[in-house]
Amino acid sequence: RVRHNFIHHTGGVGMGSMGVYMDDCFSGTEISGNIFYQVQRAAFLGGGRDHQVVNNIFVDCNHAVEIDGRGLDKSPVWHNQSDRTLRDRLHAMPQALYRERYPAIKDLDRYYGPPDGPAITGDAFMGVPPEHNVVERNVCVGKWLNIYWNAKADLQRIDHNWTGNDPGFMGWIGEESRPADFRLEPGSPAFAVGFENLPVERMGLQADTLRAGLPSEER
Repeated sequence: RVRHNFIHHTGGVGMGSMGVYMDDCFSGTEISGNIFYQVQRAAFLGGGRDHQVVNNIFVDCNHAVEIDGRGLDKSPVWHNQSDRTLRDRLHAMPQALYRERYPAIKDLDRYYGPPDGPAITGDAFMGVPPEHNVVERNVCVGKWLNIYWNAKADLQRIDHNWTGNDPGFMGWIGEESRPADFRLEPGSPAFAVGFENLPVERMGLQADTLRAGLPSEER
């Protein structure tokens, strides 16, 4: 779970950087309740499945959410990853235990074959698509969604998101005379899609016994 973070002002040359990067078919992560402000590829789902991207705020990102299907690519670097690495690691786990605790694993039988065989290998193995990713109840100002490289929108659940110019932030980011305040006004249209306000006051560095001090706000 990646929750209640304020990730902002990241860039980088070339491909840039990612805010939260679910790399190389990593699956099953909840990304919720975060603020992404001016982030290159804020929530990046790199070929994985069963992620939940819910109740986040994205402002001026490029894009807010990206989903690719690298697990279907036939190039050796990607095909070997899904055909060998992921298959080997899946089979190395105690099957009965893991299939009971993580029932979504059973859905992979369609691509690899059931534990007791026959296995789907060779030319019959077509890769593993990104499926069942949930993108719901998010707020986005700016570039919203990019689904590409073999991924398909109809294999995801993307619903009840608010996208537009201003959802009613208490301190609008575009006004230099006012500090950025990502809390939403009570009448925000984002609440109509089920968005819930975030604990902004608890995000960022917090004073505790393990931290000698906090940076000055004047720096």
